[in-house]
Amino acid sequence: MSFLLRKTIAALLYPPFFCLLLALLGLLLTLRRRTRPFGLALAGIALFTLVLLSIPALQEGILSRYENRFPVLLDPAGDEPPAWIVVLGGGVRAAPPGAPATARLSPTGLARAVEAVRLARRYPSARLLFTGGTGSERPPSSTAMSAVATSFGIDPDRITIASQPTSTAEEAAWVRDRIGSAPVLLVSSALHLPRAVGLFRSAGLDPTPAPAGFLSDGSPGGDLRFLPSASTWRNWQALFHEWYGILWARLRGTLQPEGGT
Repeated sequence: MSFLLRKTIAALLYPPFFCLLLALLGLLLTLRRRTRPFGLALAGIALFTLVLLSIPALQEGILSRYENRFPVLLDPAGDEPPAWIVVLGGGVRAAPPGAPATARLSPTGLARAVEAVRLARRYPSARLLFTGGTGSERPPSSTAMSAVATSFGIDPDRITIASQPTSTAEEAAWVRDRIGSAPVLLVSSALHLPRAVGLFRSAGLDPTPAPAGFLSDGSPGGDLRFLPSASTWRNWQALFHEWYGILWARLRGTLQPEGGT
């Protein structure tokens, strides 16, 4: 399945867009007398779900369950130095000409790039591998993250860019084929790491997880805000992205069962 097709299908299934589609369908059904009761019920359920998904406190425990799976590498100086620091692609965005490299990355991609720089300074002998392609005309996230790393003083000779993979499974296969069994730190968003680690293990690798870019505050039930927030919808989108990715990978047999539960 192509990169753009995957993104399009996923976008249609993410809340709040999916809820809005159901509400619109419900309103269309009210135009006919026979289907009016069902249409009103469908629109009401869709709008109620949309409001429910905007409450931050209701998602905090779910986010924490995924994001606390692996500990943050706060002081890894005494650990065995890795041969590679692999950074998974995190998305790019439009930026005006002349904008700094940090402006070309999404918040997710920027968090991963900054964590990679921190770890690269901890492990000066490790090489960095930035992965991630794109189906658009924008430069891939791997290139943008590499530019961020060099702007923070990382030697370009330490960096390898893999712009061909467009999914986590493809990134895992690319790393396996080029790096083999060398010790690897795997940098990605905390929410994405359970699936990513499962895919890398299924590909025959055993990476050390390095989470970055947390969405929760790290404690179940810690966010007790009950007022609706638009940012909560973005978090649900990230959660649904992981759930769809886990389901798809398991259907294809490319994810170990313990990788995403």
